[in-house]
Amino acid sequence: MVFLNSGNGYLVQDLPFTVTLKKFYVDYYSNGMPKLFASDIIVTDKASGKTTEARSRSTIR
Repeated sequence: MVFLNSGNGYLVQDLPFTVTLKKFYVDYYSNGMPKLFASDIIVTDKASGKTTEARSRSTIR
């Protein structure tokens, strides 16, 4: 579900897919600061049941 701001309240919208987290990673610079966040996920289409695996990444600079 997603909650969309709608004036004085929220509109609740059901999404046609689910996301499942398989594993979360954090890499660090030598000084201990985070360098990279990554997630292995599975996206599942609710109607067909088809699954797609992916890795999301975010680099911190």
